[in-house]
Amino acid sequence: IKLIDMATNHEAELSNYKNMFNKYKKIENKLELLSANKKNKEQKEDYIKYQINELSQVDLDQSKEDSLNARKNAILMREETLQTIQSIQSLSTDSEYNVSSLLGRIKKIADTSSTLSDDCRKNLENAISSFEDFTFSISSYQTTTEDEESLDEIMTTLDSYQKIKRKYNCDINGLKNVLEGFVQELSSISKLDSEINKLKKEYLYIEKSLQETSLKLHKSRKECARKLEKKITQGIKSLNMSGATFKINVTLSEQI
Repeated sequence: IKLIDMATNHEAELSNYKNMFNKYKKIENKLELLSANKKNKEQKEDYIKYQINELSQVDLDQSKEDSLNARKNAILMREETLQTIQSIQSLSTDSEYNVSSLLGRIKKIADTSSTLSDDCRKNLENAISSFEDFTFSISSYQTTTEDEESLDEIMTTLDSYQKIKRKYNCDINGLKNVLEGFVQELSSISKLDSEINKLKKEYLYIEKSLQETSLKLHKSRKECARKLEKKITQGIKSLNMSGATFKINVTLSEQI
């Protein structure tokens, strides 16, 4: 083959072929590495998508969590106040020996007394009036069903915050970084597909060019081989070796 190439001056074509072949093998090796990398990442892809979806279900806003905690505390404070008022109301008017009843009995005794001073009577009336004002003011205080419904919703949302923070062992800002990392990793898988497809196109283009160059070289070598066969056969005959022939068999390899 070297003799034929020297005779046909294939140096330029062979140099071009070698350069293309080297590039072809580099791309082939890179494709193998990228494909292996892609396979490893694809095994994690479903997990990454699940994590992104889980984190996306929570509004990663520190101010919102703070606002929810403030609303929760306000509602709990109102509930505690209501319980206090209910206890006061029970002692003031609802129980068997309530303050209102006792004050009424005290007033009756005072009214029947002929020796009680006017100042004492006036003070008693002021005390009863103040107590009635007090019981009226607390009787108007109440929470709403909206508070109860809001508290359930708030507690559910805050619970989701706590669960996700415990899982990833970080605060809201840390969760944002975790989510961003997962999104970038998922994006890298998509970019990997794009890079592989681009390399495959280049790989196939070079492969086609190699095949065309190889076929062109093969045809040129075969033509040169026939010419060499004739010259060498003629030379053999001049050595009184009648009937002797010289054959050069040039075959095209299926591999590049």
